[in-house]
Amino acid sequence: MIPEKAPLPDENIAENTPRDNISPALSKKQRRTARAWDAVHQVAAVFPHLWPQVKERQFRAMKNGITEDVLAWIAAHPEGGLSVATWKKAICFVVSRIEYLRAVSEGAVRVDLNGEVAGTVTKSEAQHAREKIVALRARLAVMKKTAFPPCGA
Repeated sequence: MIPEKAPLPDENIAENTPRDNISPALSKKQRRTARAWDAVHQVAAVFPHLWPQVKERQFRAMKNGITEDVLAWIAAHPEGGLSVATWKKAICFVVSRIEYLRAVSEGAVRVDLNGEVAGTVTKSEAQHAREKIVALRARLAVMKKTAFPPCGA
């Protein structure tokens, strides 16, 4: 279903425009992360009820199949300020974040593009999210140990 409530983005809001001038002084990873956050803010500007607390980096579990809704919205609103590439970048970034994975707990409400209830998180989905959190924490721990070896090593 194509949401009708989603307003078109206000072109005067700086958050809605991607940062074409991301500092080259940043590392490649920092530039990639900055571009991903730009994509997240573009999606939040188009669908403000999906992630109303995006500035606080708080996310709600999204309904299963939400990408189909977004693709239909993009097709119906080509001038709407959101591209498929921007959506994909934002969604991949969000669903891999600990903040989102924590929101995917058993019985948690899933929301659609308008922020309306569109199901709940199942036990197996919550278990999968917990497993991803454990794996992510393990990966981060390894990165911390190898990123900065002790002085004199």
